[in-house]
Amino acid sequence: LIQQDFMDTFHNLTLKLLLQFGWVNSYCPSAKFIMSADDDIFIHTPNLVSYLKSLAMDVQDFWIGRVHRGSPPVRKESKYYVPYDMYPWAAYPDYTAGAAYVFSRDVAAKVYEASQTLNTSLYIDDVFMGICANEMGIVPQYHVYFSGEGKAPYHPCVYNKMITSHGHLDDLGYIWRQATDPKVKSLTSGFWGGLYCKLVNVMLLCRIGYADSYPCSAAW
Repeated sequence: LIQQDFMDTFHNLTLKLLLQFGWVNSYCPSAKFIMSADDDIFIHTPNLVSYLKSLAMDVQDFWIGRVHRGSPPVRKESKYYVPYDMYPWAAYPDYTAGAAYVFSRDVAAKVYEASQTLNTSLYIDDVFMGICANEMGIVPQYHVYFSGEGKAPYHPCVYNKMITSHGHLDDLGYIWRQATDPKVKSLTSGFWGGLYCKLVNVMLLCRIGYADSYPCSAAW
C-alpha cells in the first residue's frame, strides 16, 4: 500500500495520477506494463495477462482501454464541469475511461514528462492523461472487452473474453469465482462452444436497451 501526501478528493484526481506516474518512474524501471483501475472494477487477470503476452516483446506507446473519441467538455453544472478558461477547445483529445486502462512503461514516462509543461489544474484525470499523451504523439487503443458503464452480463460466454467489468464493489469475490471456474473453458471451447457463445453474446450484448458495458461488436 503506497501513501502520498495529498487529500484524496475528486478535484485532486490529476494530482493523484501524476503522483502514481512519478512513483512508477522512480521505482518500477523493470515493469513492462502498468494498469490503473478503480476499486469497483473487476479485472479478469488471466485474460488480461494472456492478452498482454500476445503483444510484441518490444511494444512501445501502448495504451489500451475504453476509448472516448472527440468528447466535448461539460459546460453545464456538473462535477465534470470544465470552464472555458480551463479548456477553451470544443473537444478533448482521445482518452481512455479512467475506470480501467493499461499502458506500457514508456507511456508512464512520456505522460509524466508532458505533464511538467502543461496546466495541471484540469482535475478530470483521464482527460488530462489524454492531453498529455496527445502532446507526446500517443494514441489510445480501443478494446471491446474493457467495459463502459454498468456490469457485464453474468454469463460464461462473456467471462471467456472479458477483461474488465464496472460496478463490482459488493460482488468481486463472486464474479471472480464464476469467471475463473474451469467449466467456463469447457463450455466455450471448440466449434460448438464457439457457435453457442456467438449466439449468446449477440442476444446479451446487442439487445435493444442494453446498458453499454461492452459494445455489440464484442459479440462477433
